[in-house]
Amino acid sequence: MSLISNPVEKGVSDLENDIDGKRPLSIIQPKAPDNPVHPLCLQSVPSEIMAEIFEHYMATSPSSNIAPSPYTLCLVCREWRDVVVGISSLWARLTVHLRYSKKWGDVALLTSTHASSVRTALKRIGASPWSLNPRFLPPSSDVDFSTLLTPASLKGLRAFKAGAEGGILGLKSLTFPSAESLVIESKMGIYAGLRHIQFEFEPHSPNFPTLPSLRKVVLGEIPLWMPLTTYLPWDQVTHLYVGNDVVFKELATILKICPNLRQACFQYSDMVVPDRHEYEAMEACTSVQLKCLTFIGGSPCGAPCGKFMWPNLLHLRLHEVWGRTWDPDSFKHCGTITHLHLSALKLSVSRQLGPLASSSKHLTHLYLEVKRNMEYHKIFRFFTFTPAKPAFPFPCLQVLGIHCPTPPTFRLARRQEIEEAELMTCSSAAISLTAMVSSRISDVHPQCTHLKRFIIRAPTRHRLVMRIVDTLEQFKDTLDLSLVIGRYPTHRTHIEGPGLRHWDDGFAEALDSLGGFL
Repeated sequence: MSLISNPVEKGVSDLENDIDGKRPLSIIQPKAPDNPVHPLCLQSVPSEIMAEIFEHYMATSPSSNIAPSPYTLCLVCREWRDVVVGISSLWARLTVHLRYSKKWGDVALLTSTHASSVRTALKRIGASPWSLNPRFLPPSSDVDFSTLLTPASLKGLRAFKAGAEGGILGLKSLTFPSAESLVIESKMGIYAGLRHIQFEFEPHSPNFPTLPSLRKVVLGEIPLWMPLTTYLPWDQVTHLYVGNDVVFKELATILKICPNLRQACFQYSDMVVPDRHEYEAMEACTSVQLKCLTFIGGSPCGAPCGKFMWPNLLHLRLHEVWGRTWDPDSFKHCGTITHLHLSALKLSVSRQLGPLASSSKHLTHLYLEVKRNMEYHKIFRFFTFTPAKPAFPFPCLQVLGIHCPTPPTFRLARRQEIEEAELMTCSSAAISLTAMVSSRISDVHPQCTHLKRFIIRAPTRHRLVMRIVDTLEQFKDTLDLSLVIGRYPTHRTHIEGPGLRHWDDGFAEALDSLGGFL
């Protein structure tokens, strides 16, 4: 039986959570979308099934600026409308088109027609949890938005979303007692590029609503010098994403004012680092609650970062654009981690992998994305268990993922020499791979944990790659194996907006989708 099964897409989070399953080695490639079903075909479907389909529709990500809407479903036919009206959760993402008016004392207004539709939506939501997405338009009209919100509806409001360009103005008089999640996104990316320019105008007061239960915050490309960020209860925030280019000193400030952070993700710029005197003058910052930390674009590991202390950190993900050599001071952060995902690491066995292995004694999940040419057999040889080694690398490893770069080009004069060199490379890689896998699954030493899952990514169906497939055949019954073939995806430098989701509404999945193991 062939080991090549039907293509299956599987994210990093699935790979981490499904390490005990056994399935044959699969070559994973993008899956073609299924043929869509015409909406009118659903008229004969039972209402319970229709309700489930509508729930999936409302959960989809917006296409461009067009978000899923229950009103769209109501327009199809009467049968659809009857089903949609009776499902409160379909109305739970409420978008309100407000008009900010200074004339009325910094309040947010609606037209009378739109106010009527908002009342209807709130009635259909009932006591179910819901989220608010204000969209601000030019000043106009009639009805104060705060008058539409009853104590019952305010109690059910769990999430609040706004734009940076005036999107939170006019709501200062409101209190959202149960709102745990906040998203602020910018539709204009110019702020990020103008962060150090002194503007002549004075920014508006943000007029934030009071958010006594706020825990989870997603900030799109919002400059940290904008006053709106100072109005949040930072000391109670547990989940934070900052989509602006945070530099070293800003990272220190954020971690200091957010002592209860558990999960954090930063779009990071490692181009601005403090000089030696500034660094020595900085106060140490200890984040006791921090469990999961992600950096996108860059990371502070290329500079001395002993001022940061993360004594309980378990998950560390670095999605760097450029390869960086770690500062020796950075390896101390790996002492407690169990899950590590590194991209763009300049792999040097002596300067990087060796110290990393010595520092990461508790690592159970490791994903390495190598972006520079390196010989396969050297990578496999490093992970091979040898009892004679004084410091065996990663003794607790259960899941290993390796992205191997394109094999080096052989620039030899004669075709015969090229063939011989490639055959030698393939043979060396196959021998090293066999030794590595065998050493971690057969008669495992008491000091070495049994390897349960092995994922390898390769750019093309190169001869070397197919030799790896043949080599892994012998382990198909004893190890969960996957081979992912495809060009390495270009790393996004931001979780892009507009369209940013809340931490509990798709944002955590967007973080998991970053990287090369898709």
